[in-house]
Amino acid sequence: MPRLDSNFSSHCSSIEEKLERYGCHALNESEHLGLIIGNETVGSELIQHFGSISALSQASLQQLRAFLPRTKALRLIVALRTAAVALRQDSVSDPLDSPEKIAALCSEGV
Repeated sequence: MPRLDSNFSSHCSSIEEKLERYGCHALNESEHLGLIIGNETVGSELIQHFGSISALSQASLQQLRAFLPRTKALRLIVALRTAAVALRQDSVSDPLDSPEKIAALCSEGV
């Protein structure tokens, strides 16, 4: 893993380059959101408005539509839900080996 210096982001011309060079741990929340929705500024606004990624993950489509077009709002919802499922999957002892089990796990956060 490359060593990060204190101003590593100034050496990258884009978030994608920063991700490729230093890995996902080098990105801040706004940069992660920016990659998903295509706009880091709006990503920052979302974090500021909702207070955290955790709170943002609970936002409804209607709440997100105040910031994003429908397609990008849906993309964000799916990305956040997929991350939540992945985290839960790691902690679930029962394997997720059927569509019904996956659907049940996804519906827990609704």
